[in-house]
Amino acid sequence: MVHHMELLGCQNPGYDVDLLYEGDCNDPRKPVEAHGCSTVIAAWAMGAGPVIYPREAGMPFGGREFYPFVMLEVHYNNVERVAGMLDRSGFTISYTGQLRQYDAAVMELGLIYGDANSIPPHQKAFPLTGHCVADCTKKLPADGINVFASQLHAHLYGRKLWTSHFRDGVKIGEINRDNHYSPHWQRIENLRKIIKIMPVSGSLL
Repeated sequence: MVHHMELLGCQNPGYDVDLLYEGDCNDPRKPVEAHGCSTVIAAWAMGAGPVIYPREAGMPFGGREFYPFVMLEVHYNNVERVAGMLDRSGFTISYTGQLRQYDAAVMELGLIYGDANSIPPHQKAFPLTGHCVADCTKKLPADGINVFASQLHAHLYGRKLWTSHFRDGVKIGEINRDNHYSPHWQRIENLRKIIKIMPVSGSLL
């Protein structure tokens, strides 16, 4: 029944907020402060196994600069609307007190949900593309970032997904591709080779 879930970092919401809110993510009664929970710390989807970071990298966890609160967002696919089911889904995160050489993070690319991306009726195929343009990549560190894993994600109508790597306007490769995509099998692929993404000149599609 669980389709995918994300653990999100939240900015400090203040002291008069219901931090224990449990309910529909689209409920208008959801605290407005919860919309500040937008940074992905961990993610999982159907078919995915554990994520194991390279020995030289780790996600900073805890301390004064870490998020004061986190929110677990779970997306259910209960098409038969079965009532009374109990879910104990969540994340198990392993950490070490030994600082690693490089900081790791999750970077999401793609399209936002909206009517502009709706598929017109009677389409045999309908490609949708999203770009991480220079205005975005220029925020990366000057020496770039190293991509060591990738997950492709779509819902029921997704059939083929891929992420292409461009530099100076020229496609230089692909990071991940699935020509037979299934929303019920969304593995997190550990890349065979680390891919360097540079600021400004680099672009992802």
